Amino acid sequence: MQRRLTSPKFYRAMGTASRYMVAVVAVYTIASAILFVRAASADAPVSHATFVEWVSIGDKLMTATSSIRLPTERDLNVETGVIKSLRDGVTKMKAHLDTLTPDDQHLAQAYAARVEQWTGREETAVAAEAAGRPIVTSLCDATNNLASLKADLARERANPSGVVNLSELNRIGSLIQVVDEQIKGLTPGYVAFRHHAFTGWQSEAVCVVANEQ
Repeated sequence: MQRRLTSPKFYRAMGTASRYMVAVVAVYTIASAILFVRAASADAPVSHATFVEWVSIGDKLMTATSSIRLPTERDLNVETGVIKSLRDGVTKMKAHLDTLTPDDQHLAQAYAARVEQWTGREETAVAAEAAGRPIVTSLCDATNNLASLKADLARERANPSGVVNLSELNRIGSLIQVVDEQIKGLTPGYVAFRHHAFTGWQSEAVCVVANEQ
């Protein structure tokens, strides 16, 4: 069963995971540069062990990134950076295929195919998530606004001075109705995007970030 994500603490942990992913991308990028730039400047083939290690880093990077649910990601730039780094690495590799052994050339072609398939699928998923996030943030803003208005209404009704401003009550009540209608209008789009009911801003990483600011 997939755990329901409602804790801002969880998203702070995901921020740590994102920083870890950035570090892994950096390792992969540096390894790509060392492996293939050095191969281009030296008249010697890349060792099988070194090449296999580089491919292993790339495969692990794809696996680790796939394990992260995009709705929990505070910043989609991490995934975008992974996609770019993997593609750049393959480009470098293809430019220096002749420095590899025949067996490693076959491995390289298979790896390039995996990267092409994975990055294409991931790019589509990231684009869909980015396109839907305005729906999410709008609903979060509306629900937060509604909660604030209800708090204002409660304070006005409990006016310690003993004098309740009826016009102010009516004004707040009218605003609550407007925001309530906004939420009703936004909810179907959210459900269509997330495929489940809205459970509050705490369940959306992008909204947690906004509330922390």
